[in-house]
This record gives sequence, C-alpha cells and structure tokens, in this order.
Amino acid sequence: MLHPAFEGLGARSMTSGALADNARLDRAGWEVHRTVPVELHGLEPSLALFGL
Repeated sequence: MLHPAFEGLGARSMTSGALADNARLDRAGWEVHRTVPVELHGLEPSLALFGL
C-alpha cells in the first residue's frame, strides 16, 4: 500500500502497519528501499475522493 500512497497520491510520509514498530516512513526512505517495479492503473477516476 505504500506505492499507491507515495506514487499515486503524492504522500510525503506514511505510517505502515506492516512494520513491527509502525515506523513512519518518508518518501525519500521509501524510494531508497523500492525493489519491485509497480505500475498503477485506473487511479485517476478516484483522485477526487482523496481531495486531489
């Protein structure tokens, strides 16, 4: 869920429940650890729901 938040919605930081300590991750930290290429499709119609 981090990729859609950072890449699709432009998040600056996230708190992930996937990490044992629920650490907050910023965009720079996420970009350093990206290892799997991900493509988002069909997000545009729902951007208004996120205020974008």
